[in-house]
Amino acid sequence: MLTVFCGVTLVSVRALDAGNASVASPQTAPGDKQRNVSVYFSAWDSKVKIATDLKIDELRLTVDGVPQKINTFLEPAVAPPLTFELLLDVSGSMQYASGSRESELPGMEQKYAYAFFSTLLRPGDLAYVREFADTSKLLAIASTDPEVLYEAVSHEPAPHGQTALLQAVYDACTEDFASAGRRKALLLITDGGENHSKVSKDAVEKCLRKENVVVLTVGIFDPLEVPSRTPEEMNGPHLLGELARHSGGGVWPVANENEFKDALTSAVQQIRGQYTLGFTGPAPKPNGKPHKMELKSSRNGITLFAPEHMPDGEPIGP
Repeated sequence: MLTVFCGVTLVSVRALDAGNASVASPQTAPGDKQRNVSVYFSAWDSKVKIATDLKIDELRLTVDGVPQKINTFLEPAVAPPLTFELLLDVSGSMQYASGSRESELPGMEQKYAYAFFSTLLRPGDLAYVREFADTSKLLAIASTDPEVLYEAVSHEPAPHGQTALLQAVYDACTEDFASAGRRKALLLITDGGENHSKVSKDAVEKCLRKENVVVLTVGIFDPLEVPSRTPEEMNGPHLLGELARHSGGGVWPVANENEFKDALTSAVQQIRGQYTLGFTGPAPKPNGKPHKMELKSSRNGITLFAPEHMPDGEPIGP
């Protein structure tokens, strides 16, 4: 069962008029270089099941409102190799305190880590594990072995320190995802209580667009009535929802073990169910702002998880 936090705005799906599916050339200024852009997205049907049988003629892509011609389209079964990173929040706000949602979830990361990696990874995929509190620390590097990854998770320390969530995402993006031609996704297990990063959310989002990374989150959020919630913890769902929306990811709030297990299952399905499409995109805007991207399906009942902004792509040479 997929549970999507209300803060995540999914791409709305409307039936498309075939007569409106004309394609215009990308708009660029003279001398600008266009870019080869790859987009990775997932689709869920009305029964909240992953849909892996979409066809290219069921999709319509626009950038800044201009229709784009899809040059390549790959179904999930033939997706490029994956680079994946698990980011574990070990800050003090993750203390399993009485009366909080965390009190029902101690040890869940360790309990399900081996099964999670065994199900997620395929030949050619690579995975990292990183923990974060005041700073982020890499625990497992480019491994394909679920046992190695499980061992990294099993040594998770007691909660301590503050929460450098954005710093951890930025470190993963800049240090671990610098590889071309691969799908990239990270999964955060956190309450979202950011309060100690040296980088801004804008810098993180720019890096995610540059490296084309999808952000998913298992959100361990305290209920509204818990009096000890800090302003940062209260803002956590919104922050994580923005990262998910901009990158084409998702957020699954969990309050007990069954929901935690279901969230991991949904995350695996979303990553393993990614389609790949390629197109020739416009050059960067002079002001450095991102291009607004919208992907829609003509099939009724389909909801798409796709980036809100166009990934940077690779410049096309002269």
